[in-house]
Amino acid sequence: MLVAGISEHTQENPREAFHRVIALFASSCFVFESSCCVFRSFVVPICNTLYRCGVKRGAIVAAAGRRIDPWNATVPRFPSSAVRDTRRRIDDALVRHGAIALVTSAACGADLLALSSAADLRLRRRVVLPFAPELFRQTSVMDRPGEWGPVFDETMLQLQAAGDVLVLDGSPDDDGYSAVGEAILGEVERLAGESGDSPVAMVIWDGRLRPGVDQTARFRESARRRGFEIVDVPTLGSHG
Repeated sequence: MLVAGISEHTQENPREAFHRVIALFASSCFVFESSCCVFRSFVVPICNTLYRCGVKRGAIVAAAGRRIDPWNATVPRFPSSAVRDTRRRIDDALVRHGAIALVTSAACGADLLALSSAADLRLRRRVVLPFAPELFRQTSVMDRPGEWGPVFDETMLQLQAAGDVLVLDGSPDDDGYSAVGEAILGEVERLAGESGDSPVAMVIWDGRLRPGVDQTARFRESARRRGFEIVDVPTLGSHG
């Protein structure tokens, strides 16, 4: 299976081919949960480090996307049943693009899944919040199905200790959340400028505009205008 995967992509440049091989290994590890954990935590970071020493740039990734659907959702956008498949797609996208750092917010769903994936891959993580973490936890983490509270708490504890939490002076409205998206993209541009790596926007969503203000679509369009590579990660469907 691995040999076939390599032979089908012999025309790829070395960077793409390398990360496709790593992604194939990572995907196969999902059959064995404990093996997958070991692989993501140790082998992938080592391979990415060796690769960056000898070839091209890595990626600084800005991530945003859908929160988990509420209990009474009539139109599915990110159902709780899709968490496992979506997490696998996020893992694969980060490995495939040679991610070395992730900047996102910390809402339930797309944000916290991306942060968990980046932690397993031992990437640098940086979080941008629109207002105080305590209020954000109430309004954007605990108001949807799932055990997201402990994930948020542990993530914030780790990143606050590392000095990688940026809290804006915003409010819980459309303007406040839009400011977070722009700040995330700005942070990625800054980090990419300092390191010489490539800015990538990972958009974790259902691919459909929602009525009213769609913050995910706004984020995607802003990233496109800034010249980011856009990577769409679907939250619906059984195949990534």
